[in-house]
Amino acid sequence: MLNQAMETLLKNKMIWQIVKESQITSNKKNAGAVSSVNRSPIKIKKKKPDFMRTDATCYYVKMRNDMIYILPDRLVVRGRKGWGVVEYSELHILFGEQPFVEYGVVPKDTKVIGKTWQYVNKDGGPDKRYNNNRQLPKCVYGHISFKSDTGLDIIINVSDIDKAMQFKKIILQIIEESEEMKKNEVTKS
Repeated sequence: MLNQAMETLLKNKMIWQIVKESQITSNKKNAGAVSSVNRSPIKIKKKKPDFMRTDATCYYVKMRNDMIYILPDRLVVRGRKGWGVVEYSELHILFGEQPFVEYGVVPKDTKVIGKTWQYVNKDGGPDKRYNNNRQLPKCVYGHISFKSDTGLDIIINVSDIDKAMQFKKIILQIIEESEEMKKNEVTKS
């Protein structure tokens, strides 16, 4: 199931880590957006950790400041504060849709839900004071948040909302089975 989930994620044309999000006080000059997002592309590939031997398929995720090895039974994370391990049963994942005004290139697999002007009047029309006022696409991305009680806090956006929902279904099933296995181990003891 992990391979199926990761292959679904890898089919997205773009995957970004959300590094910082802040509220916008003047949405008139920001295409009507209510928050500003600083994002960084991430790379995911099949790769076994150098520090262990395994026959299992593993994945490596290179983020801005972190590296994550996705193993069949847990995540191994190397961040600024050192190494950590997160069991799937300890992982909290939230899924959603992220509306996004795209200033850059729109990935081919992204759902465009409308357009807006770079400089917007209150009524949604173009602000005619700006002669270089261009239309920008409003996109919807998959928004996935990974958190744990031990300090993992990663948010990613993926370009294809449908693939994000497929990924969600598979991951929730993995977590459910992991929790079930833990319960069975406790009752056997």
